[in-house]
Amino acid sequence: MRSRLLALCVVAAAACGDDYRDFDASVPHDAGVDDEGVPGEGGVPIRALFTIAGCDQLEFDMDARPKCTAPRQRPLTFVPLGVGVSTVVWTFASGSPPSSTLLTPEASWTQLGAYSVSLAAAGGGGTALGNGTVQIVPGGAGSACSADEDCDGSVGLSCLCGAGSGCPAELAAGLCARRCETTSCAPGEACVDLARGGVAPVDGGAGGDGGATDAFRVRLCLPTCSTSATCRTGLSCLPLPEVAPGAALGAPYTWVRACFAPVLGEVGDACAAPDGTLEGSRCSTGRCEALGARGVCTDSCDVGAPCPDTAACVTMPSIGPRCLRRCTAGEDCGDPLMQCEGPGAGGLGFSLPPTEPPTTLLCAAKRCTQPSDCAPAGTCKTVGGAQFCVN
Repeated sequence: MRSRLLALCVVAAAACGDDYRDFDASVPHDAGVDDEGVPGEGGVPIRALFTIAGCDQLEFDMDARPKCTAPRQRPLTFVPLGVGVSTVVWTFASGSPPSSTLLTPEASWTQLGAYSVSLAAAGGGGTALGNGTVQIVPGGAGSACSADEDCDGSVGLSCLCGAGSGCPAELAAGLCARRCETTSCAPGEACVDLARGGVAPVDGGAGGDGGATDAFRVRLCLPTCSTSATCRTGLSCLPLPEVAPGAALGAPYTWVRACFAPVLGEVGDACAAPDGTLEGSRCSTGRCEALGARGVCTDSCDVGAPCPDTAACVTMPSIGPRCLRRCTAGEDCGDPLMQCEGPGAGGLGFSLPPTEPPTTLLCAAKRCTQPSDCAPAGTCKTVGGAQFCVN
């Protein structure tokens, strides 16, 4: 028992008293035990094997020692694999924290380089030491960053946003990405136009997608996705406008799902400022429509300009072809003057294209018969021969 306690004292005075010397798990036999495990009071001899979660790449050598490759500041989780392990001491060279007695701790590194990780494990089968390596490298596409050096510049990546950049809080962790105004994207990436709807064109000219002063208002190569589970923590799999790399300002776009922070409104989201001003810069499409009580992000659409998969292209007599958000019966559309409606007549009603099932429901202007149906946010008004709630 004494040898096992000694092997697990990484901070002798705090954990075990001054009678025990300091223990460095990275030094073989420092505690008088063998890496393969020494039987104690009984049980299967312990081996201090472990794995690491959160790596961009994880390999094991012939002795089952892990080598984890990850970018700076990435939280990595260390998990012991030994059978019968009940007590552990982890040592993370130059890491934060430098050591831990948690069973599955997290640690991260702030500088590039290779760092040793050691595990001292104990249980009924004895004690053992195990080692591995963490290799901190410039981040790949989508990795968190605080400066350009955090990103792999050899493939054209630089740091977008980050702490102190003035970007929205959702992008405070930064994002390693490459610009695609003039260059192509890598396989598995899409050129996403985040400048659309900006109010301050970067080239000093006019245009609906000129780009605002926000640092993220650029064209970026972003990782494509099918669900948010494949995106980095803090990012979501969102429908975003995709353009051809190098396309001119105002060029047509299609829709793609890519990993990014939810900083721009999707089709159907509110987009009016507190004073009621319609702000297209709040929408990924650059278009804020005077619908509902708070304005709605929409998009013009036709056969050559489809809507994102969260919306459908409908014809509205008083407005024209527009993308409206899909919904299910009884769903709250997030606006007191809008409701999950089916197709119908009237200026703010809509008709569906032949490709849509007739049972399709969309978030559209709420139909009404009397003012109280719309109070207190709006009033019931006849538009194009039918009554709707309007602001």
